[in-house]
Amino acid sequence: MRSVNRGIPLEHPLLSFVFFLLITSTAALAQVQTSAGVQQGQTLIRRGPARPAAATTALNSAAAAPASNQFLGFFRFPAELQGNATVPMTSNIAYYRDFFEGGDTFTSGPQDGDTIGAQVFDPNGVLIATFFPFTFHVNFTLNGQPAQNCWSGIGGTICDSPDIEVLWFISLQCAAKGDYKMSFLYNNNVFFSGTFTLLPQIEASRVPGDNQNPVVVNGVPDSIDYNQLDYEDQIGNFCRTTDATGKVIRHTTHVCHNPLLANEQKATIHQLGCAMTDTAMVLGYHGAFTAPNTLNNWLSVAPDPKQPNLLRGYDTGGGIRWDAVGDYAATRGVPMTFSWTSSNLSLSQQVCSAGPSIIHTKSDQHWVTTLGQPFDQSTWFLHDPAGGVSRLLSSTKPPYNNKFTGKRSYVGQTLTFTTNYGMFIRLHSPAELLLTTPAGQRTGLDPIAGTTFNENPNASYDDISIDDEQDNTQAGIEEKELLLGVPPTGDYTLQVTGTDTGTYVLEFLGRDTRGNPSQTVFPPLPTAPGQVNTFTIHIDLAGGVAPTFSGAFDGGSRSEGVDHFLTYGNPTAKVTAAPAGSTSFPLIIFYGPTVLPTTFTGVDNGSSITNLFNPQPGTFEVVNVPVQSGRNVLDLSISGVLPSGRTATDSDRLVIQVP
Repeated sequence: MRSVNRGIPLEHPLLSFVFFLLITSTAALAQVQTSAGVQQGQTLIRRGPARPAAATTALNSAAAAPASNQFLGFFRFPAELQGNATVPMTSNIAYYRDFFEGGDTFTSGPQDGDTIGAQVFDPNGVLIATFFPFTFHVNFTLNGQPAQNCWSGIGGTICDSPDIEVLWFISLQCAAKGDYKMSFLYNNNVFFSGTFTLLPQIEASRVPGDNQNPVVVNGVPDSIDYNQLDYEDQIGNFCRTTDATGKVIRHTTHVCHNPLLANEQKATIHQLGCAMTDTAMVLGYHGAFTAPNTLNNWLSVAPDPKQPNLLRGYDTGGGIRWDAVGDYAATRGVPMTFSWTSSNLSLSQQVCSAGPSIIHTKSDQHWVTTLGQPFDQSTWFLHDPAGGVSRLLSSTKPPYNNKFTGKRSYVGQTLTFTTNYGMFIRLHSPAELLLTTPAGQRTGLDPIAGTTFNENPNASYDDISIDDEQDNTQAGIEEKELLLGVPPTGDYTLQVTGTDTGTYVLEFLGRDTRGNPSQTVFPPLPTAPGQVNTFTIHIDLAGGVAPTFSGAFDGGSRSEGVDHFLTYGNPTAKVTAAPAGSTSFPLIIFYGPTVLPTTFTGVDNGSSITNLFNPQPGTFEVVNVPVQSGRNVLDLSISGVLPSGRTATDSDRLVIQVP
């Protein structure tokens, strides 16, 4: 039997990462050992009584004689095997998702004091690793006892045989593509040099989704159909509204009525299920092979029978809850978590560190799964749910134009993952979002200024709309998503700016540190081009608390300690200009949690409008306040209970100017 030891490089820029990985994956790596092996550092050593019969190369330098040194081949540790095994490189090819890469050598017939070692050079020929050598001792003291025929080094010591096999390896996960050279030395003289090529992609045979070239699972081809076009199952419980000609009306994806209305059309996986089908592919990569319609059925359940329209896997507009897919994986015994903090990583970094990523092709509002790039990095390899086939992002049919916008990824058991909470803010509407953190970092778009902000490294803002894959002349799911990963506790300001006349729906999908999901849906709110609404969101997901909401404008009354009894999403200042000819103003009013409803009064230009309001603690409503040409004065007042127990009154005067 031969025993193996992992060689430790003297210098390596990724060394700290390697040690971290070894520490967090000790149990998995230990499975590589044999009973005679010693595992430590970055070599794996084996002893044996004779030279291996299957040696691929045998080169002996004059300086190394009379010892025999053989190179046995290049090996890699695929991340998909969770570090539990090494596999020989096919055609000396490695992948940038592999945990480690290295070469195997066998030495026999050493003399006392002889050494073996190794070096690694990057594609530019720069030396990036020099391994600590192993030294042969005819006589040696091991654990205080005399021993013979020992090989000793920082990577460990084995005795009782002059023969040694060493697997020398380093971490090149997410390293630059190209040809890496390894040189192996005996008594500081090179006895073999060879190269292997690191590709900027995941091994295609590991990622399900190509129905023509299925992944082989335990020797059996994956028989799951990942072609969304083959599934006519209703996605969630969603419908779309059609006009008199049968054409789907924009912005109308919604929860179906029961019974269906005459102008309602059920939405199917075939039409709108690309993102969900992509997540089925990613589930398979991490070990939970699942048919898209099976996953859809699980996501379509309403956990709370009192709220049948709130599904565990979809928002109210039909968009998938990325985080809920991790919950499904858990039911299959597979640890897979949505990556809340990777949205601003480069796509290459996402794929090499976490696995296949799901990207949005803006040209046709479609989601596809990517597994990396060809060697020239000119495009991206895709598994496309529209057909269940492999394509390139540079494809002209469909015309993806080699461009993508949003990207989403998951983390499996191959990585330690602790940042497991965050929030999605979904917008179903003709509007744009801009979120400001307590520290002043902005994410989103201000359409009035024409400025995009991306100041928060753990946040992103994307159009995540989906076109109808069955008929691209029909409207699909139209929504935008502001993703906020591991948000610090505090008050966040959300600005919603209208880009067209109509209504918008805001939806807040959160997940706290305990893994508990939350969902808050605002009713449709009116908007118009340039109209700005502002909201305050108090977030404490780290504390396991569901978000709370208020208006970002407190009315400017300066009433000490009571300003939050009444707050406003619209207006955003004491004096507001309304469009010319307006006869009403959509007041978005929030009531504090300790207000006394019976104390509320509302006066508009001297006339009571109290009856238009329905004040309830901790709620908000939209009230269309009558206005007329000129200056309109609105006086609002309510009393509430302060933390001290004292009752106080919040009074606000708002002015609406109508040209």
